[in-house]
Amino acid sequence: FLARLFHNYDGRGMAVCNTIASNAFHADLADAGIPVLSWIHELPSMVNIFGGPLAAEQIKRASREIIVPADAVRDAWIDLYQVDSSRIRTARNGLDPRTKGHDAEAARSRVRKEFGLPDDALIVFGCGTVDLRKGSDLFAQTAYRVLNDPLMGDLASNTWFIWVGSSEIPFLDHWLKHDVESTGFKDRLILAG
Repeated sequence: FLARLFHNYDGRGMAVCNTIASNAFHADLADAGIPVLSWIHELPSMVNIFGGPLAAEQIKRASREIIVPADAVRDAWIDLYQVDSSRIRTARNGLDPRTKGHDAEAARSRVRKEFGLPDDALIVFGCGTVDLRKGSDLFAQTAYRVLNDPLMGDLASNTWFIWVGSSEIPFLDHWLKHDVESTGFKDRLILAG
């Protein structure tokens, strides 16, 4: 319904479908004559959660082009889902060109001040919504291992882990907070939301 409504409103547009989680929309958009550009981030293990090969096939058939953030994702889609290599390309996420020339040390200082950290604090950032696709659970486990490892010594004593991103899934949010509380490093593993 929405695809036809969009097409009837202005047939010049296109749809950018971001993530495998939106795979149900690809076919409807393409069937309504709307060009689809798919921006897929997920490797096969997550693709399988969102419909597996059938979902990948829907995306492949509906998309004029598929963009992925890493060659590992590109190779997996070519090898496992037989996406023609001319229809899939890697566009790496990363540094924004607008940050070029900015004072990185001043930005670090502002972050340290905002979180009440020492001026020489080492910070490990994680970023993304709190869900299994982003690895917030692994981030908490990594923080625990680093901060609890006697071989890390002084390095660990001066390191903070900060996850920036909110949760839309109360169950996962609950367990991440539980993991943070149970590490014994609650002040060193910060969920910034």
